[in-house]
Amino acid sequence: MTTQLAAQSNSEPKPTAPVNYLQLRQSPKIWEVPEQELKRHCYDIVVAAFTHTQPLGKQDADTYIAHTSFLVAELRQGRFCHLTIDEIRQAFHEGVRKEFGDYFGLTPVTYHQFLNGFLNCQKRREALKMLSFEMPAATKKEFTIEEKRQIAVSNLEHYQNTKELPPCPHAIYDIVCELFGADAIRNGKRVKTLIPNDSDAIMLLELAKKEYQTELKRQHFQKYKQGQCLFTQELQRLNGTFEFRLKKHYLKFYFDKLIADGKELQ
Repeated sequence: MTTQLAAQSNSEPKPTAPVNYLQLRQSPKIWEVPEQELKRHCYDIVVAAFTHTQPLGKQDADTYIAHTSFLVAELRQGRFCHLTIDEIRQAFHEGVRKEFGDYFGLTPVTYHQFLNGFLNCQKRREALKMLSFEMPAATKKEFTIEEKRQIAVSNLEHYQNTKELPPCPHAIYDIVCELFGADAIRNGKRVKTLIPNDSDAIMLLELAKKEYQTELKRQHFQKYKQGQCLFTQELQRLNGTFEFRLKKHYLKFYFDKLIADGKELQ
């Protein structure tokens, strides 16, 4: 999605930032990229990273595929799905060169380190300030109702054909819910939801809770070995992680029901 920068006023000082960081924001965001295309981009990024760290050795295809899955899973986390494809490439380009600190081999922990380091790096922050400075809120791109409808329909069709949810299902859930959700009372408040039936909502809540707790136990202290070096990495809990997981289950349940009933989004 291309962002149009507004004209700069001569009366205001213009912040400085590396131009390439602004350009990186112009490529598609992770949550906008179809699943298979995202896997292809991630595969290329992983191969490039291994080539840099092990220039004289070559991994087998199964290793590349496994690490591609690790990276795709990391990108599905809430805050990373708003990065663009080009930003992911830049994150790994800088990461393997230790711009974000030392690392111990290429592992899921390393990928999180690269992405988190890039997300919070000063150069990127300066670029985002510049982008915000140059583009008044009135000129920022907002999806129209028709564009949201197209996003919802295309993701349902993709799921029906592949049984794969989009990379950031919580974001798609929000769009679908805005357009097609029904009112329900939850915790004494009226909310819009794709799961108006209380028993279905409770079942999905318990499913998401169990999955989330299992993931926390699995990741809380993961051990990775690199030669004689053994270290542990404590899980960094992201704000909204459980909510994102719950919305994923809501979206899957809603899509499955539409497909089973032979209905379309209308």
